Amino acid sequence: MNRYHSSSCKTAYLIMRPVLSILAGIFFYFQSATSSAQSQSSSVSIKQSDEQQTAHPIQVPVQDENQEVVILVSGAGEWEVIQKEFFSNVPKESTPYGEWFLAEMPLEDDIFEVAFFYNGPGAIFAGGATQYAIDRWSPKLMIHLGVCNGFEGSVNKEELLIVERIVASATKITTDIDLSWLGAAATAWAKKGVIASGDKPIQTPAEMANLKNQFGALAWDRESASVSSIASVNKVRLLVIKSVACLLGNDPKAYEKQEIPVPVLKKLLDESLKMIPFWISRSSLEINEAP
Repeated sequence: MNRYHSSSCKTAYLIMRPVLSILAGIFFYFQSATSSAQSQSSSVSIKQSDEQQTAHPIQVPVQDENQEVVILVSGAGEWEVIQKEFFSNVPKESTPYGEWFLAEMPLEDDIFEVAFFYNGPGAIFAGGATQYAIDRWSPKLMIHLGVCNGFEGSVNKEELLIVERIVASATKITTDIDLSWLGAAATAWAKKGVIASGDKPIQTPAEMANLKNQFGALAWDRESASVSSIASVNKVRLLVIKSVACLLGNDPKAYEKQEIPVPVLKKLLDESLKMIPFWISRSSLEINEAP
């Protein structure tokens, strides 16, 4: 193959990869969409609820210096709290999917940088945005932070979960997450288990019980199935950490969309953010040191 032909192929690849990212997001969206799409959502939120996002133009990611650790935040409420309550003085930048910023965090005697990236809400944006993040920053570790709806009797409210398997609630396709690098210390401060995930909300106690009994699911969220699938295809190490904000049980009212007060959301996220240095220290990465 001559040099001109090789260059042309590389250019075509760079142009088409974002297109494939969008198509991947659309695929995961239609996996979980059903005819009841106009029914009320049971996803947790704060008063600034997740708004319907319009499609972004397809763009080739800007190739930044690699960021070995990328924190993915899919919920609009969670992102609002993280950027305003914890990193209000950090400059934010935009992408075709959402905002991102670099933050310095302590690790033993050093300071390291991590990229925080808003990649939601919903499966269609989470899938495409996760691929965008991989293409742009080439991370060695991605951490998906947020809140979820726990299943009553399996978890407690405000409990922290480490996800080892994700079940797509519409298709029942599962994705396993390798947590062997964390070691036994992982279960000392959080509960390890399975969650269900998909854009279609869980609407009845019977549906919750089915996921709980058939797959051993502890909780449900919207985006983790598509995030984990994209990470798996790209062979990028992923850690999914979810805090239980609400419980789904036998009360039908629990399946209506619930608002999470900002102080509660801040408390849940604070617990997760404090553990980031521990997770990174366990990952045996050569972390980007801040200048």
